[in-house]
Amino acid sequence: MDACAELENCSDACVNLDESPLHCGECDNPCDADELCIGGDCREYAPTDECSSCSGGMGTCCGYPGDEVLQICVEGGDCP
Repeated sequence: MDACAELENCSDACVNLDESPLHCGECDNPCDADELCIGGDCREYAPTDECSSCSGGMGTCCGYPGDEVLQICVEGGDCP
């Protein structure tokens, strides 16, 4: 029986490849410090004071994972 169930075993750790910044999309594929893993893709993000300041490629406003009060602008149109 697979100990990780629906997660991926990466170096003896069970991870979600759709969300893990250290294993984004595949094992041992880390995102850069200014990126989040969203749907298995590393996407840039930037903190913001107001959602109205998000524009262009970083036009999606989201709550930062684990701290929904902190707002961020994310590239690619999806929130983590």
